[in-house]
Amino acid sequence: KEFGLTSADKIGDALSKIYKDGIKVKMLQTDIIPTTLLFKEMGDYDLPIVATYSRLYGLLESSVLVISPEKDAFELVSMLKDQDYTGESMYMARSALKEIHNIISSICLNTLANILNISLAPSAYLFIVDTLGLILDFKFAGTDKSIEYTLMIGLEIGEENNYTLCYFFMVLDKETLGVILDAFQDEAP
Repeated sequence: KEFGLTSADKIGDALSKIYKDGIKVKMLQTDIIPTTLLFKEMGDYDLPIVATYSRLYGLLESSVLVISPEKDAFELVSMLKDQDYTGESMYMARSALKEIHNIISSICLNTLANILNISLAPSAYLFIVDTLGLILDFKFAGTDKSIEYTLMIGLEIGEENNYTLCYFFMVLDKETLGVILDAFQDEAP
């Protein structure tokens, strides 16, 4: 839980400094869940979403996804950039959203690196617009049974009564799960 709260605080500070004063980030949930339950956590298989994806190698080999429902994602960009996006300006909105997702992912990974006292460097980020089901099927399909758990942080980002949803997922390989569990047990009081 401390990992999620610390990440949420740092994300709120960064978004307020970079984009707009008064942005708040609420942590809804931090958990390690079976990857098969992601659909239950996120909802509809056909939900249109936007995501950034990267890969970590080394001690914490894993896949990292930052996912926002499409409606929430572009509301977030409009809120942070103080402008509405139309069909003609959607390219700019996507560029801004990729930047926002990269900030969220980087802060979560830096917080985790500090807990573990290691360095983490993700691959370049890939921006994806599709349905939740297709993205999760693409990422989690196959016969690799070593990918069984996902570290997730559910976030609400916004101001006053206008909040949008965003999720950080770190898909844990079998060896990575043990490293994460050991670190969080050491962190517990």
